[in-house]
Amino acid sequence: MSSHRFDRSLALALVTLTLAGLASGCSALVDGTLAGRGGADAGLPGMDSGPRPDTGPTPDTGPQPDTGPASPCAGMANGLRCSITGIDEPFICFDGVCQLSRCGDGVRDDRTGSMHATEQCDDGNMTDGDGCDSDCTFSCTQDADCADTETCNGMETCDSAGASATHTCQPGTDLADTTPCTVMGTAAVCHSGACRSGVCPDGVTDPGEECDDHNANDGDGCEHDCTFTCVADTDCQDGDPCNGSETCNVASHVCVAAVTALDCNDGDTCTNDSCVAMTGCVHASVLVDTDADGYFAITSSCGGDDCNDGSAAVHPGPPEACGSSTDLNCDGVVGMPSTWYVDCDNDTYAPNTTGSVTACTAPAPQVGCTGPGWTTRQPRAGAVDCWDNGSTGASIHPGQTAYYSTSPSGFSPAFDYDCNGSVSHAVVLFGHPYSPSPSYVECAYVSAGSFQICTGTSYWDQTSIPACGVGGSLSHCSVTALGCRRVVTAGSLATCH
Repeated sequence: MSSHRFDRSLALALVTLTLAGLASGCSALVDGTLAGRGGADAGLPGMDSGPRPDTGPTPDTGPQPDTGPASPCAGMANGLRCSITGIDEPFICFDGVCQLSRCGDGVRDDRTGSMHATEQCDDGNMTDGDGCDSDCTFSCTQDADCADTETCNGMETCDSAGASATHTCQPGTDLADTTPCTVMGTAAVCHSGACRSGVCPDGVTDPGEECDDHNANDGDGCEHDCTFTCVADTDCQDGDPCNGSETCNVASHVCVAAVTALDCNDGDTCTNDSCVAMTGCVHASVLVDTDADGYFAITSSCGGDDCNDGSAAVHPGPPEACGSSTDLNCDGVVGMPSTWYVDCDNDTYAPNTTGSVTACTAPAPQVGCTGPGWTTRQPRAGAVDCWDNGSTGASIHPGQTAYYSTSPSGFSPAFDYDCNGSVSHAVVLFGHPYSPSPSYVECAYVSAGSFQICTGTSYWDQTSIPACGVGGSLSHCSVTALGCRRVVTAGSLATCH
C-alpha cells in the first residue's frame, strides 16, 4: 500500500502567507466524506470579523488556525469543512478550530491539496491492519493484499465487498494434515497449517513419530527412528539379570543403569545360591548324589537317605537278601533279615520304630493302610516321617520339594511337607518388587531345548505374605496376547512345604 500520510506541521512550515484576514465557510459531512475542494470555499460568507492574532507588515511563517469566539468553527461539530483564504489545502473544524485536515483525526477527507491526498479511510488511530492503516488507506482492497508465503494455512481473503466491508485480512482454513506441499523445492506435507518435510530426524515431531531431536544418536531419549529410547523399565534390561535391574526415566525417556547387583540369597541353608546370566538366580540343593542312583547322601540338617553315596548298588528301597554281608538298603542291618517299619501311607518313610518286624520278606499288609504299609527305611535323623496318615500323608515326608496349598486336617505343624521342622513359602517376595529384595527378575522368555518358557520372579502384590493356604494377589509371569507379561491374580493360594 502507498503512503499518503499528511504531516500538518510540515505544511505549516512550507506555506508562507501574510494573513490579512481569515475567511472561512462550513458545510456538513455527507456519507462520511467531506465533499468539495478548498478553492470552492474561498470568499464564502462567515469570515471572522473579530480581532486578528497576526498584524503588521511582517509576513506570517505559515497559516494560523482560525480561532477565537468569532471563528466559524466555534461551537461547530468536528469534521465540518472550513477554509482559509489563499491556502489551497483542505481545512476542517476540529475542537472548535479551523485547521488542516490530517490523517488520524478520525474524519475521512476526500479532498486533495498540494500536500494532501484523498483519504480512503480515517479511523482516528495509527494502528495498521485493523482495516484502516496509519496512512489512511485501507488495510486491503483485494485478496492478493493478504496472501502470505505459507500454503498450508489456506488462502487468505480480504473483506472488501459491500457497504459493511471491514477491509481486514481474513485467515484461510488450514489444509488437511499430510496434504502434499514443498519446502524450498523439497517434497513435504502439511501439518497443523505448516509445510514440513516429515523426515526423521528433522527436529519436528510429525504424525507417527514419538519424538524428533534432530540427531541420529541412540540412547539419548529419542532414537534415530524417532521413537523413545524407553517408556518402561522393561525397555532398558540388558539381558543379564545378575548385574541388577536397569530402569527408565519416564520424564527424559533415558535408561538408567542398575546400581545394585541381583541378590540371590534365598535364606535357605539347604540351597547353594548363585546367579546365571539369562536365567537369573539358581537355588541348588546342597544334597548330593555322587553315585547317581537317585538318592542323596545323608546330611545332619538337610535330609538325604543314601547311606553309601559312593555305590549305586547301595540305597534305600531294594530288598536285601537275608544273610547279606552288606547293608544294601540302608536299613542299618547287615547280613541279617530286614527290619520292617510301619509305613501306613506307603511313602517309604516310617514315623518311628513302633510295630517294627524283622523278617526277610515284608509282613502281611497293614489293615487300614495304603499299600503294604511297610518300609525298610530306618527312621533316623533326617528320615523320620512326620505325618504317616494312610489316606493323606503320602506327600509328606523328608526330602519333599513340592509346595502345596492345602494341609491335611490335624497335621501339625501345618504345611511342613518336607518334615524339616519348619514351614517354607514358595513365594517369599511381597510388596513393590524392588523393596523387599533386589532379587526381582522381570518376565522374559527363556529357551528350554526347543521351547520358550515365560519365566520371572513371582511376588505377592500386597504388603505381606499371606499365610499358607490363604488367598492373596499374586504377581506372576504368564503368556498373554501381548507376549510374556506380568499378570496379577487375586485369590491365589499361598503354597508351602
